[in-house]
Amino acid sequence: MALPVKHNVVLVVSLQLACWTLLWGMERTGGWSAVALAAVLSCVLLTNYALMHEGSHDLLVGTERANRMLARVACALFPTSFTLFRVAHDAHHCSNKSLLESFDYYRPGDNRLLKILGWYAILLGPNWLLMPVGSVLLSIDPRLLQRGVFARMAATQRLATLYAEPGVRITILGETLFVIAYWALVIQLLGLSVGTLLLAAAVFAFHWSTRQYLTHAYTPCDVIDGAHNLSANRAIATMLLNGHLDLVHHQKPWLPWSELPEHLAESRPPVDTWALYRSMWFGPR
Repeated sequence: MALPVKHNVVLVVSLQLACWTLLWGMERTGGWSAVALAAVLSCVLLTNYALMHEGSHDLLVGTERANRMLARVACALFPTSFTLFRVAHDAHHCSNKSLLESFDYYRPGDNRLLKILGWYAILLGPNWLLMPVGSVLLSIDPRLLQRGVFARMAATQRLATLYAEPGVRITILGETLFVIAYWALVIQLLGLSVGTLLLAAAVFAFHWSTRQYLTHAYTPCDVIDGAHNLSANRAIATMLLNGHLDLVHHQKPWLPWSELPEHLAESRPPVDTWALYRSMWFGPR
């Protein structure tokens, strides 16, 4: 297995520059031009998220230390702590379509209103806030892991265990402070206003969040096979770094993004993305 190391490094750096340029353009245009640039920015950030995902599997570059450092740079754009993101994604692979991650199905005893609210939070964008806000709050007080919405998340037990390890809280705090310093510098250098930041965040939150459960909606309640391979044209596949082949990824999580298409024949055929997406708006089943 050969990692596309050069591609990954070039992508991480070039996406940073692209995002700064688009934010600068949004600040200086306004109106519908700013909205259009925000839409382009959200696509660039989805590619950046795909690189964060590769980093969570140690698939960005060859060494663990270099992988961690490059992934932290990618996570700064999201923005969130890389360590928290890695743990949350590990928990997803362990809890996929379990009771904690079956957002698309009702079960006896479920609160239907909460299910519906949670479902549309995934589709509309508020779900994105859990990562940046959670990164800050959990850096301040890890006891929040046992309270409120955090106590009902699949990553809770893994995070609680992680916090018990020496130095981990300092690592997460350091990563969060790095993210805050990163954005303070970007805002200062580009002269960004609150309005520009809110527009960029809102468009990306919707684009990212509405795609997150698309590859899992209405699949079997199985930790590995509870995922879809989705149809995608070349542009979408490139933007997502083949992330539309999520079932292949769950079946073989050690594969880098560049090798996923080679294993599609061994997996289930792709389902129609737009038909599935439209059906999601009718809510949990």
